[in-house]
Amino acid sequence: MTTIRSKTTKQDIIDISIQLFGQKGVENISMNDIASACNIRKASLYTHYKSREDIINACYKHSLQIYYDAMLDAEHKAFNDYYQSLKNMVFAILELHDKDIYMFRFLVINQYTQIQYSNVIDDNNIIALLANKILAGVQNKNINIQEKDIDVITLSIAGIIIQQSVGIMFGRLNSSILEYKDIIWNIIYTILESKNFN
Repeated sequence: MTTIRSKTTKQDIIDISIQLFGQKGVENISMNDIASACNIRKASLYTHYKSREDIINACYKHSLQIYYDAMLDAEHKAFNDYYQSLKNMVFAILELHDKDIYMFRFLVINQYTQIQYSNVIDDNNIIALLANKILAGVQNKNINIQEKDIDVITLSIAGIIIQQSVGIMFGRLNSSILEYKDIIWNIIYTILESKNFN
């Protein structure tokens, strides 16, 4: 377990809390657990956050921002090549899943609880970013999908990406998610290139 030996910041609390929540589940972590892992008094924790829910919300927003920033950065590395930029975005997500499985677990397990906090996810909505990329592909005639189908295609692609990582998280797949990245991309590419949507 990570502990902070010097002055603990709000960011330290978020980073440590994400790891705790991902390892043990949000419902199993108390303010005492967070304070102990951060090597601070519980009263000090309350100077940064009013409640455990505030910490959970901050962790969720921070995690989504990491994914959002990584996707944007990946997209811009090949911005003029539609499929390569989309592939880069997918690989960026997979690399984050592989790099920090506890952050991924925290996001997956808490997504349904957190969705009610629309202000938490609106600023860095990774699904909207993916949908906008697909919309741009439709508008620029890179892909042959009707605009009315963009949401279902976007959610299907997100499901493909997420479900493989969940498989690893729960032991159904026994390797790093990065070993499957080309297979995952080929499935997504096949969906986008399908002529059966119209």
